[in-house]
Amino acid sequence: MNELLCVQVLSNAGETDSDFFARLDDFWDLAHYSMAQAVFAAATRLEDVENKRARSYLVRRDMARPIEKELDKTGFDVLPVDTNSIYAPYEAVAPDWIVIAEPNEPDTTAS
Repeated sequence: MNELLCVQVLSNAGETDSDFFARLDDFWDLAHYSMAQAVFAAATRLEDVENKRARSYLVRRDMARPIEKELDKTGFDVLPVDTNSIYAPYEAVAPDWIVIAEPNEPDTTAS
């Protein structure tokens, strides 16, 4: 079974939603393509967290920490990933989630 974890990315204080989405789009561009492949779903609505806006992503369990670290490295605030809250793909349903892709298992055949 594919296990997913939730990665929550925070906007900058006072940042508009459109500017926040633009920064997220820049992050998920080709420079982070391999990480984007690990994203199963994105929340359809932003949440208010710590006086900022938050976008949630359901990602493959094995990629949650690398994505969290890369987001932090590129200037995003990220809430700590709760590794005890595991999601199954069937939990990512409309209208709360947009399914982006089937969760791909890591390629263990490459040498």
